[in-house]
Amino acid sequence: MIRGIVEAFNQKILFIVDDVPYWMPLHSEIPLLGIPIEAISHVEVIRGPGAIYYGTNASAGVIKIVTKQKAGNSLAVNYDSNQKLNVGGYYFHAFNDDSHFSLGVESQKDNGFTSYFEGTPQPPSFPKGKSDFDNIVITEEMTSVLARFRYYSFNINFQTFESMTNDTDEPTPLSIATQREHKGYLLHMDKSWQFEHANMQVYSEYNQFYLQFVSRNVLSLGNDGGFRFDNNGDNNTRWRTGVTFDYHWNNHLTLNSGMEFEKRRIENYNLFKEVSVTI
Repeated sequence: MIRGIVEAFNQKILFIVDDVPYWMPLHSEIPLLGIPIEAISHVEVIRGPGAIYYGTNASAGVIKIVTKQKAGNSLAVNYDSNQKLNVGGYYFHAFNDDSHFSLGVESQKDNGFTSYFEGTPQPPSFPKGKSDFDNIVITEEMTSVLARFRYYSFNINFQTFESMTNDTDEPTPLSIATQREHKGYLLHMDKSWQFEHANMQVYSEYNQFYLQFVSRNVLSLGNDGGFRFDNNGDNNTRWRTGVTFDYHWNNHLTLNSGMEFEKRRIENYNLFKEVSVTI
């Protein structure tokens, strides 16, 4: 939520990583568990319209992740309750003043915590008098990698992640969504040129990002199901390429121009029912 705007399928808030847009082509969901914490320098949030400067999805605000681009290696290990283990690290190697390589990684596993749900609406297909409250185990597991390579004015960024939340097979009398699985990767390249009074940049990127999930009792009590894509999500992609040109007229005036092409592909989102087989 930002500036009072709430949406289940985010269409108003742009999520970018080092000025590169990163969101699901189907309904703009963002990779909240996709960026290694140790690789992040800071986070910037713009509360207000920014579509003219930032483009698609920035009509209500912008969340900008700025990653580290300086020397200083780190390793972090956290062990919390519910056997939650989080391990992350950051590695930086400089070839010279204008060229370097960096790598950020993070992995998390846990047994989850018990969350109490009360007053959950029941579908008409449920038997009368069925309980509308239950304890559900909530888990959050993920693996993410972020790599950057810079050679003078040429940049390559690569990110990939996989996350699973609420991965539990325990039966429940509630109709509730569980097991949300996210997968994605982003490959970005850009080349810049600097002139006496102007800057020019050419860029291109390819992004695959999708989710599928299981809902308990989605059709009727004891019948689990959910939504997934035709080709397991592999064809949910965004390809963006373009060029920008900035001319610095004087200390008070800069002219910005550019041209961009973007192609998005999405698969059909299908409702499925899980089948139990007893041997």
